[in-house]
Parts: sequence; structure tokens; C-alpha cells
Amino acid sequence: ISFVSSEAEFTPKYIQTTRERVKLVYRIKIRVDNSSLELKPGMPGDGYIDTEHMASRDNINIWSP
Repeated sequence: ISFVSSEAEFTPKYIQTTRERVKLVYRIKIRVDNSSLELKPGMPGDGYIDTEHMASRDNINIWSP
């Protein structure tokens, strides 16, 4: 993960409870190994973040442009 937006991009409705906050969507950027050049700029894709096997969550920098 190279970028996590500090603000939600889309809020389905007014969020009042902590439980409802998980419905927020945040823009992120990820870096992937593309040494085989199979991925092209602008290609859509799905990414999954395995938080159970992360070495540390402290190394994710959160900032907004």
C-alpha cells in the first residue's frame, strides 16, 4: 500500500455509529510487482489486503494530496 486517503470517498448515508463506519470507502494505491509486464497502465484490477499476516500496520503512511 503506497497511499491511503485520509477522507472517505463515498458515504452511503449519514454515519452515526462506530459500527456503521465500516461502510465507508477509502481510495488507496498499491504497488505490485510487474516485472513480467503483464499489467498495463489504467488496467482495472482487484486487490486484497491480508491484514492477519502483515508484519506491521505502523508502516502505512496516511496522507491526502
